[in-house]
Amino acid sequence: MQNMLALRMNKIEETFPKSLSFLSTSFNSISFLLLTLLILLKFEALSWGQISTYYLSLLVLQHTTLFSFETFCQHSILANPTEATTIWSDAIRVRFGIACLLVALLTILKIPFVTLSITAFYLILTIYNEAFKVAAKMEDKINSWSLISWGSILGAYGWIYFSKAQLQFLDLLVILTVSQGIRFVLLNFLFYYEYKLPLLPRTDFTQLKMSGRYFFRSSIVLLNYKIPFFFAVFLLSAIAMSSFHLLMLWTFVGYATVHQLGIHGTLNFNDWNRDALKDQSLKMLIAGTLMGLIWVGLGFVLSTKIPYAAISPWWMIPVFIILLFTCVQLPLLHALLKVKEEKKILQIYALSVFLQATFGYWFLSQQEITYCLWTLSVTAILQTLLYKKVLSKII
Repeated sequence: MQNMLALRMNKIEETFPKSLSFLSTSFNSISFLLLTLLILLKFEALSWGQISTYYLSLLVLQHTTLFSFETFCQHSILANPTEATTIWSDAIRVRFGIACLLVALLTILKIPFVTLSITAFYLILTIYNEAFKVAAKMEDKINSWSLISWGSILGAYGWIYFSKAQLQFLDLLVILTVSQGIRFVLLNFLFYYEYKLPLLPRTDFTQLKMSGRYFFRSSIVLLNYKIPFFFAVFLLSAIAMSSFHLLMLWTFVGYATVHQLGIHGTLNFNDWNRDALKDQSLKMLIAGTLMGLIWVGLGFVLSTKIPYAAISPWWMIPVFIILLFTCVQLPLLHALLKVKEEKKILQIYALSVFLQATFGYWFLSQQEITYCLWTLSVTAILQTLLYKKVLSKII
């Protein structure tokens, strides 16, 4: 059976283009959007309001448990390619240790034993499945990983839609854990011979210190445009929060799509001068305008299918600005990365997150959703201006 699965997956890698890696890089954003849509359409806003706090907490636990696993492995294996399997295995064991620590801390909060146990299984399976993603990249089988991952999560969403009349967080947690388990079994079949999974945790402070740098960076990048998302859970009513979440998730997916457009398209240039950057920025301005109009239009049409979402057309303008300036930023970011200015990029991201957190909290506490979205669009413009300022001193 393992050989048959491996042969079929090899055919998949030969059939589908590498551009489908978008399905793996955007897996979390798109799957979250689909889950939100499913709950809003099937169970309405109040159910999402009751579930979202716990689900977002689960995602924070997942992000912390993985502790930049993929980034750490990529950098470490690139530096020591002959030790790839050992690095991969040790990194899994360290994440096991983090998961055990988090579960121990959760016991202090007096979470029910059943919920805590299922959460622990979910985190462990997440570690394994993320590890298989790294293995898939090393073996050039990322399309197979994407197919298995999407198949399992869409199956879980189908089960929710067709079999559930009501949905509580514990129901959702069980279904997602089963989905992770199915992914694990299929991925284990695919990689069984090449990659043996470790079963015991370990502590490695050297690795934690190295991973900590990547984790800190990824957390700042993750919070960019997303920090008000978490505030909304506590500050908005269920219906307003559902509308805000839906709009923000739609923006995130558009943001990820724009990045793929830049990575696979107009960023393939090698002349590092102002004229070249202006030319590429103009191309991305045109692409961003088209992309923004299409994406915002689709989002508004979708919102009309959810009567209680109450998404105003005025909310769509700042979303368009975010997508537009994300496009314009891409050549600038690409240039900054080429000249080794990651530290400056991180500082600009940190400033943006600080402004979004400060003003986002203030506006959402006043129930001013539109102003909060305008804050995100203004920080997108500010980021672009700061990137240009840094580059003007280099190029």
